[in-house]
Amino acid sequence: MSYPTSPLEKLLQDAKDYVVVQRRLISTIASKKGADIAFVVIAGLIFFLIGLFIIIFTSFTAAYGLALLLDNTFFGFLIVTFFYVLIFILVWIFKDRLIKTPILKLFFQLFNTKKPSDNEPVA
Repeated sequence: MSYPTSPLEKLLQDAKDYVVVQRRLISTIASKKGADIAFVVIAGLIFFLIGLFIIIFTSFTAAYGLALLLDNTFFGFLIVTFFYVLIFILVWIFKDRLIKTPILKLFFQLFNTKKPSDNEPVA
């Protein structure tokens, strides 16, 4: 690296260095945000699949248990089905509170680049 001789050359060199540093900073921030998003998606998918298997096997267990109590397999599975229909209806009614708001909060946390100052309260 050659050192500039005039103030204008020094200013131009400083501007070039600044642009290079800014590009590296933006690239690092974008990489970190991308890794955070990938982690959330992959972890969410893994937990979803494990939870799905738990729900499926618990549902079969409950249905067959009710079938033994009622001496009727059809009614055992019907009661479990109505239970899931009830859960579906409740989730549909409260979907904004249960799904939309937490997802928005998660994205606001992931993409929040503003750092609070010493005088500013943390939300």
